[in-house]
Amino acid sequence: MLPVTNIYWYIICLTCLKLKDVMLTGIIYSSDEKAVDICFDCFSDVGIGLVKQSDFASFIYKIQQDLFDLIIFDSGDLFNDSLKYVKIIRKIKPKAPLIVFSDNTEKLDGGKIYEEGIFHLEQKPIQKNILKEIIKASVNALKINN
Repeated sequence: MLPVTNIYWYIICLTCLKLKDVMLTGIIYSSDEKAVDICFDCFSDVGIGLVKQSDFASFIYKIQQDLFDLIIFDSGDLFNDSLKYVKIIRKIKPKAPLIVFSDNTEKLDGGKIYEEGIFHLEQKPIQKNILKEIIKASVNALKINN
């Protein structure tokens, strides 16, 4: 027989697992309000919660501390160093689908970013209907891999 404290812990864990199935969550790093608004609309339409971070250090801290099912990284402000930052995100969350937004990516740079195992590289301007399909596909990939 399990001690009382272990039974409560077991019930809490089961509850968390059930809640995890119900609500997926994502995080976005972006200072582009239009991109953030489109993401919030798409995530809401698909039934996924979304957290916004506009400070890169806070973004990294959040993905280290919390369990996010999907990550969106807008490389707009950090264009010259975007590959470096994608590598950092990948080291922290190697399995979470990572979608990268870019204002302008050369083919060579895009290839290097894809080599880091991102799910999708989306060129701006972002189209809501396309992004929604990308999010759905990433959720399906997440279900298959888990």
